[in-house]
Amino acid sequence: MSRVTTYRDNLRNGDDLCTVTVVGENSIISLLIITDPNQTCDIGRPTQPLSHENKDRAEHRMHSKKKREMAASSPKPQPSVQEADPIQVRVVVQRIDAFGFNAVSTNSTFYIGTVVSFIIASFVPGLPRLPFPVIGCMINDISTWFGHWDSAHVILVVLYSGHFVRRTLEVFLVHRYKRKMTLGETLGAPVYYWCFGFWAGWSLRPDLGYTNTYLPLYLIGCATFLVGEVGNCVAHIQLRLLRHVKEDNTHEAPPSGRAIPRGLLFSLVSCPHYTFEIVTWTGFFLATWTLNCALFLAATLITLVVYSRKHHHRYKEEFNGRDGRELYPENRKALIPFLF
Repeated sequence: MSRVTTYRDNLRNGDDLCTVTVVGENSIISLLIITDPNQTCDIGRPTQPLSHENKDRAEHRMHSKKKREMAASSPKPQPSVQEADPIQVRVVVQRIDAFGFNAVSTNSTFYIGTVVSFIIASFVPGLPRLPFPVIGCMINDISTWFGHWDSAHVILVVLYSGHFVRRTLEVFLVHRYKRKMTLGETLGAPVYYWCFGFWAGWSLRPDLGYTNTYLPLYLIGCATFLVGEVGNCVAHIQLRLLRHVKEDNTHEAPPSGRAIPRGLLFSLVSCPHYTFEIVTWTGFFLATWTLNCALFLAATLITLVVYSRKHHHRYKEEFNGRDGRELYPENRKALIPFLF
């Protein structure tokens, strides 16, 4: 509540003024009351009649004095809730974004660590021979020369390691990270990648009982792996180079600044980089037929189905055809062309 203080100032020639000052939470309002001859101020002292000249001089003098006092003592007005809320929201967002781990260093560590763990498990001697199907080929060829061709193992090591070396290079040269990694992502990802990588190398060792699958399956798997690698890399580069361009100045960009991706498989699905990632690990599974690769492919498929569905719905929400925005293609799927 506001409080009211009343006082008077004695001017020259005994002229009396009664000033009422209303002090509120965010402001001070002063009222200058010049009393009439037969009135009294709030303090109970009778006033004297003022001549016209003295009245003008008193008003000017009191007005100047009150103006100086208010300028020196008035508190600065505080912003209203409506004005402060957006600032508070931005501060909270900045604090959230500032917390976490650097995405470039974290992701590169994931991928490099996966290569190291895979190479160690593939060549370091002394690892025990685990029972089938923990290691070994589930559909193997023991009747021909290819089943025991050791060079096939070297090719598989190159393909697996090359995938994560490429992903490491993309972290530094292609990807743009807009947020930092959470603690859960930073701790969970290495456990996931490094354990699968170590198990993959362990399960593919010929000296521990791995026998190659049939040659046609091996060749189809390797070719499929390479197609997935090329498609995944191209899709990542397309996303990196993507810029919003107004078509004939008729479409507005959404608040996020994104544009509708086009080209290659983007005309059919919203996340072709996820599609080609699945193609990559499908190919590696066909070339190896190990339990490790089957589980890794299943985990990758489940994860990317969830992520692609999320990205697809976000595209449809941002490009809804309203407020001058472009309408997202209705026939475009999330992950699998024509199906999902």
